[in-house]
Amino acid sequence: MMRLVGLTDPLTLLVGEVKTSMGAKMEVKIDKNRNLRIVHHLLDEETYKINKGRKYNSISIYRKPVTVKGVSSYCSDGKHCLFIDYDNCPLWLIKQDFLRLQRLYGLPQTYLFKTKEKREKGDIIGNYHIISISKHTPKQIYQMLSETHADVNFMSMPLRNKYRNWILRISPKLKRGRPEFVEMLGKSTNNKYKISLAHLNFLKKLYPKIKHPKFKNTDKLDKIYLQEYETLNF
Repeated sequence: MMRLVGLTDPLTLLVGEVKTSMGAKMEVKIDKNRNLRIVHHLLDEETYKINKGRKYNSISIYRKPVTVKGVSSYCSDGKHCLFIDYDNCPLWLIKQDFLRLQRLYGLPQTYLFKTKEKREKGDIIGNYHIISISKHTPKQIYQMLSETHADVNFMSMPLRNKYRNWILRISPKLKRGRPEFVEMLGKSTNNKYKISLAHLNFLKKLYPKIKHPKFKNTDKLDKIYLQEYETLNF
């Protein structure tokens, strides 16, 4: 993304080229009469936005967002499942995070998915999702997320989401497929913890090869909430 901030110095004269985040050249000129001219050929995958603020105006040129589908943490009784999103994080740290949560909060086993993964200096690094179908209040979810190394933007997602929930992608994104199941995390204990039947059935349908724990206490609710959203993270 590129931003040009309104100039306030009446003597400024600017002639030059800058590059957008997509690598395309943009010509920027301010002549002696204070006329600002921007010449840029928008690529097929680019779009733009003009922002007018109280102190300055700006123009942003960026890649067009991609629309994807996600599953919501929300349960029809007002509680939420614990969702966690990690970006560019070592796998061992994620496993350590959940073992600590399981010890502190008595959680049952949880599901680990990956959207991207690579080896880097002996570590496995990637983007991962945790879906714990145990049920909690929003306050409890915030508390548990604060105990992890999750992506900070994900932690605060309900503040920007009109449905006040956490969303994890379940559809393909451009050339990348849907998140891939990795393994069950945590010890096979606490199976009497109340879990979301709707989320359990959803995972069974979407990932039929997963061997699920024998959960003994479901909420008997069957409504799952899906949501489409735009993302620039691709």
